[in-house]
Amino acid sequence: MARLSLVCIGLVLLATVWSSSLNIEGSSKRVLVLLDNLAIRESHSYYFKQLR
Repeated sequence: MARLSLVCIGLVLLATVWSSSLNIEGSSKRVLVLLDNLAIRESHSYYFKQLR
């Protein structure tokens, strides 16, 4: 019984990792960056330009 639950958990984890790596509709993966201060944006502008 314990082995069955470990196999089920493993399959769920495998499916989760696999589905997160899919590239849906050919779009590129994007990262949402939330800034709470404009000074952070200015001081890290080069880094944020590289994310585009």
